Amino acid sequence: MEGCAVWLLTRLQNITGFRSFGWDDIMWAIFGGVFGPAISITILSKWIDYETISTENVEGLEESIEEAGFLVRLILFFMIVVWAPLSEEIVFRGMLWNALEKSWISAMPIAMITSMLFVLAHVDPIHIIGVMPIGFFLGWLRHRSGSTIPTILCHAVNNGVVFAMIIAGV
Repeated sequence: MEGCAVWLLTRLQNITGFRSFGWDDIMWAIFGGVFGPAISITILSKWIDYETISTENVEGLEESIEEAGFLVRLILFFMIVVWAPLSEEIVFRGMLWNALEKSWISAMPIAMITSMLFVLAHVDPIHIIGVMPIGFFLGWLRHRSGSTIPTILCHAVNNGVVFAMIIAGV
């Protein structure tokens, strides 16, 4: 029984990228999560003409959150701040990263490939541009830490900051 549990945990670790990491990785995760939205907003405000780009998906989400009752906000919080970071990081910087690593590609190209795929998965054009800085930061953090746990934390903090800004009407 003990051997089965060890095998399962090892298998999950290989699939998800959950590995040990240092406290400095946690500090980088919090730093990136807090300052990621500010960097994205700065880039968007300097380089994007909002009149020429459709932002229906982003505006729809903002309106949904602003108009929602407590229970709906709680569900949206779970989906945006907990579920999305967990599932996206396991897919992009866990499973995909590990698959590319087995093909003998070095770490920096893997970080670039997984980050670009992560960015492209956020279909709305304005969302893609806003997600790009944090996407590349998450790739760097995965490379630096060797684990998806700091990237999940960073992604959750980032989404939590954005969620709080929307709730606050910022």
